[in-house]
Amino acid sequence: MPRSGLCADDQRINPIAWTDWLTPSLFRIRVAPHAAQELCQQSEEVQELIRLMLTEIAELANVMPPETSRAWGTDGQKHLLQLRLGRLSLRYSINEHTRTLGVEHVIAPPPTSTAPRNGS
Repeated sequence: MPRSGLCADDQRINPIAWTDWLTPSLFRIRVAPHAAQELCQQSEEVQELIRLMLTEIAELANVMPPETSRAWGTDGQKHLLQLRLGRLSLRYSINEHTRTLGVEHVIAPPPTSTAPRNGS
């Protein structure tokens, strides 16, 4: 898997690149810059799991019959699907014509604060 890009300034030895990569079936996975920034904030374990899940979704999209794929929007309109991992939520689309899975949004829970609350 490629390792550089939007997370390159990360202090980990091999940060994950979240911009663009190919799956074994040559389906392209692209992550919007703002979504990639949010993914860079996640733990390395979560990032690896999300990358694996997106790759598996793209591989399944590759083998689905064309009539089945209408469920994710081959009608020319962009339909956002949702992938959830715990409280992390990704919104993505699949385009069979360009063979691309695009991650548009990542919604992550706010970071937990260790500071005591006022009045506690």
